[in-house]
Amino acid sequence: MKRGFTLIELLVVIAIIAILASILLPALFRSKEKAKDTGCKSLLKQYGLATMMYCSDNQDYLPDIRNYLNNESHFLSYFGNVVLSQNIARCPGDTVTEKLNRVKLFVINNDEDVKVSIAPSRANMSDSAAPSSNGTAKMYEKCFGYGLNPAFRGLFFDYQFNPNGTSEQLRSKDNPVCEATGSTTSTFAFRHSNWCNIVYMDGHVGTMTLINKSILANDGHDFTEPPKSVDGYEWNGKTVQVKYPFGPRPANIRAGRTAGEYIKTFVVFY
Repeated sequence: MKRGFTLIELLVVIAIIAILASILLPALFRSKEKAKDTGCKSLLKQYGLATMMYCSDNQDYLPDIRNYLNNESHFLSYFGNVVLSQNIARCPGDTVTEKLNRVKLFVINNDEDVKVSIAPSRANMSDSAAPSSNGTAKMYEKCFGYGLNPAFRGLFFDYQFNPNGTSEQLRSKDNPVCEATGSTTSTFAFRHSNWCNIVYMDGHVGTMTLINKSILANDGHDFTEPPKSVDGYEWNGKTVQVKYPFGPRPANIRAGRTAGEYIKTFVVFY
């Protein structure tokens, strides 16, 4: 005669399943997050290679942040034969960015909006309509235009359109750029377990994170509180803490500003 489970045996089985789930589910979550991070870094690596090939074919000039996703710029062609802007503009791990309504709309071909969460740095690339005291100016920059080590020049990075930031790009619909000011994380998205991925001009992919990661909220998109002063430099109202590797722009260096500003920072780079 067959004997069914007793209540005690059933409870033991349920308890074992619960224990196994508590062990395995966090590991599965970490694996999923790691896969997103790896996908982001892989895409950024493609951006770096595409930029180097673009420069090689265009007299060493860097792509223009105002139209790099437009077909007319030919930048997309360096990703493969048939690549659409929307296929490369998003970080694979930006689900929280979209929930916060901070995915940038980049206008291409005058009539289509592309969602962007990986963006170029205004500080290090060409800018055909750069804001200046005399109005907009064309600043077409070359890879080695001002003597800074290519390994120290960030090109593309994990981006968010932060409505609470005070950066220049918030006033320009088609210009996602990098410059952090104010008491928010601005355009930086530390979406990979509080890390922000970056590809540099020499082609390597690195990361940056806040020295104090515990003050980040909303999956690395906001501060729980603004960072405190470090060596006399405060986050609020200053950009010096993120100059490396995103500034000052080449035109400013040629005008006399030094690259020494890159070393004062609230973030660490790898």
